[in-house]
Amino acid sequence: MKLPFIDGWSPKLPPLTSAEARILEALAETVFPPDAGLPISGSEAHVVAYFEEMLSFLPLREQIMIRAMLVGFEVQALVTRPRSLSTFSRLSPEERDKSLRFWNDNPLYFARLLFQALRGLLLWAYVDNAEVGQAMGIRPGDEIIRAQQREAAERSQTSEEAPAVKEAAGSSSDHR
Repeated sequence: MKLPFIDGWSPKLPPLTSAEARILEALAETVFPPDAGLPISGSEAHVVAYFEEMLSFLPLREQIMIRAMLVGFEVQALVTRPRSLSTFSRLSPEERDKSLRFWNDNPLYFARLLFQALRGLLLWAYVDNAEVGQAMGIRPGDEIIRAQQREAAERSQTSEEAPAVKEAAGSSSDHR
């Protein structure tokens, strides 16, 4: 029997709830709207599916933190826009945009930081979509190939420098 947090095992939460998926969909459509001149919208980029898969690989603590952040952005509209009496995902696209601008331009550092974290995760999910990457000129695996080429060049350079160092060391001992 494995105990929590022992031997690398950590509990996982179930997949996103329909409410969490609705929140993410609204966030993705607000940050990457269909009429913004982007290759595809946030929904078309399957941001919700990306988050679901990402969460399945994270430890429990991070899963809870991200889900709490989603719920926080959902209910924040009740506080920041009390006249609307609506949660974020039920606001109009214009009201959702105003709500996120409020967080982005907030004078409180922690509020801006929270929004930056959320926006970063959304951006990561969006850019990971193959169609978005292709529109940006990134082919699947390009970064992996470039990293492998850099590593090979570094190894080659190191192996070429090694004999020169040995020769220099040998010639300096010959002069003694």
